Amino acid sequence: MPRKTSTADLKERLLSVRDYGHLLEVLAETCEHAVGSPSHCQSLVLVHPDADGVCMRIFRRGGQIHRGRPYQRAQVSTDDIPLKTVLWRSDFNAMIAPYELGECEPDLQALLALPIHSEDGWHGVFLASFHSEIPDLSEKSKKLLNEHCSMTGKMLGACHEFEKFRRQRNEMQEVFEAATMLSGGQVASDIAHGAVEIMIERLSFDRAAALTVQADGQDLTILSSAGFESDEVADILLPHDHGSLPARSFRELTPLWETHTGHEPFADPLTNGAANWNVVCLPLINSEGRAIGVLYGDHKSNQAQMSIERLISLQLFANSLGSRLETAHLLNQVAELAEQDGLTGLANRRAFDEQLAREVARARRQQLPISILMIDVNRFKDLNDTYGHMVGDDVLIETAKLLRDCVRETDVVARYGGDEFVILMPDTDTDSGVLVRQRILEAVEKVAVRLNREHWRFRLSLGLRCAITDATEALVDQADKALYAHKMTQVRRQLLQKIVASDEDQLYHWDHYLGKLLRIMIEKDPGSFDHARRVMNLCIAICNQLELDSEYTECVALAAMLHDVGKISIPGAILNRPGALTPDEYRVVQAHTKIGYDLLREVNYLGEVCEFVRAYYERYDGKLHSVSHPAFPGKQKGEQIPLGARILKVADSFDAMVSNRPYKGPKSNGQALAELRAEAGHSYDPRIVAIFAEWMDSVLNSSLDFAAYDFE
Repeated sequence: MPRKTSTADLKERLLSVRDYGHLLEVLAETCEHAVGSPSHCQSLVLVHPDADGVCMRIFRRGGQIHRGRPYQRAQVSTDDIPLKTVLWRSDFNAMIAPYELGECEPDLQALLALPIHSEDGWHGVFLASFHSEIPDLSEKSKKLLNEHCSMTGKMLGACHEFEKFRRQRNEMQEVFEAATMLSGGQVASDIAHGAVEIMIERLSFDRAAALTVQADGQDLTILSSAGFESDEVADILLPHDHGSLPARSFRELTPLWETHTGHEPFADPLTNGAANWNVVCLPLINSEGRAIGVLYGDHKSNQAQMSIERLISLQLFANSLGSRLETAHLLNQVAELAEQDGLTGLANRRAFDEQLAREVARARRQQLPISILMIDVNRFKDLNDTYGHMVGDDVLIETAKLLRDCVRETDVVARYGGDEFVILMPDTDTDSGVLVRQRILEAVEKVAVRLNREHWRFRLSLGLRCAITDATEALVDQADKALYAHKMTQVRRQLLQKIVASDEDQLYHWDHYLGKLLRIMIEKDPGSFDHARRVMNLCIAICNQLELDSEYTECVALAAMLHDVGKISIPGAILNRPGALTPDEYRVVQAHTKIGYDLLREVNYLGEVCEFVRAYYERYDGKLHSVSHPAFPGKQKGEQIPLGARILKVADSFDAMVSNRPYKGPKSNGQALAELRAEAGHSYDPRIVAIFAEWMDSVLNSSLDFAAYDFE
């Protein structure tokens, strides 16, 4: 049998207690010793040492010690139920009262309440519940209980200090463990969400939120929250005035704690008071000492006021969160810099390639079209060389803004190279891509007014390609080729404009390879430049009658201006001979087309212009195949001859017939048309002759001084 506990043993043990659990055990044994009956459970309700009017409860059931959360005591009167009266009145040494615990424990019969007091006043109450009724206590038992309650009041100081140390240790351990649980990810919202969950699950808050500073550095925005109703979170955390607790904590770089009276009852059997919202706000401070946000937490249980130690430990958790968020922000900045062009703010080549791979895979899965538009700033090197790189940077920035304004938010605009840009347009077919292309070209005209310089004009070249599923891998290459073709078109247009706008004297000041060829041609044949202009006008007229597009028309016009450059290889004695040429001399003249082709293909952007010049002397019926001169091609006939060359042959022949030549006089327009008709199907394309003759019939009585072609 266990040894019976004596009064002396109980007193000695009581004087040696240093923590609430041990104290509760000794008081329970003292109570059972005095009553002579085992109690069902015991509670020790004490005034919290850190806050006046706040209680904490330690209770013991089945030998297990439990600590409840601190709560505010209710304001009660002396006329209230005996339990509440004995809790807060010091004129009772001990009291036995009926205790109703409800249906969960209907067999409990009595409750013993012992006030804990000392010379300094009362400190709380010890409660013990019994399954059987308690007889009247003897004077000896009352004395024992009163004496031990008085001794307990004196021993509470040591218990409070130990409890304070234990609580601080546990709080630090709790915060340390909570800090180690913070996500080390790179997404700030994920880290904040994890911190909010830890505040609720590990740090005993009912609601929590992480707020971060907006781009303006002043206002806060909610990064993550939990426990709030959807319609109340903004009203609670983001009030309009800057005097709110989160705003003050952010502005003052100080952890703040407040208590706000609420309206919901706190469901505790020891109080019926209204709930309080205990709110804490902790600034999130970065390595530079600036606040980058606020960590918010509150609970609606009637708990103790926030101790300075608890506030410090929570601030350590907030500091850890602030460091993680700052790291995530820096990593995000690094990631953005790795995927963003520093000058224009657009996606860079790497980011575009990654996005393209994703969109191509999605297009293949869902059988959707995808379009790519390649863009290049024309003559950008000339701009940098003439006005400096600062001006060039301004043009690139303006181009990036223009492109962003012309596309959807879902489209990806990237800087692909030095002066090259690319637009990725998911779910976009060719027709929609053409609309975007046209929208950009129209916007260029408006921007060009502001960006124009004396020797440089703002122009963009654009290449569009669209594909569905398997063809998408070649999109960039195809779009790049389309871009190059468009660039060559614009360069040829500018070249044609310059040639047409120049007179013979200006060509001598034009430092360009073609300018030198034209000067040599004019020196050998003084009338060749005017002849080229007239042929160009006739070619443009035929192209208009055929309803050819502007790009092709400009190629034919440029070929007309350059078709005779090969004549610089013809000796002057042959070129300017007044009489008829011998067969050999005629073959030398015929060979100038091949020589002209060889000279012109040195200019890489002329493209099919060179082909027109090489083939324009071919006969439609192919009879020139018998020509033996090695420089003359003589390999094409009929529709094999490029359309531009067939147009050029008709226009050149007509002007040659109606012009004065060293070896013969001019023919009339009618005579020239009659000769063209006679040779239709032999020397000339009959369809082009018919169209040209019909057009000429309408202008026979008009001047052939045609209006200048609009090369814009």
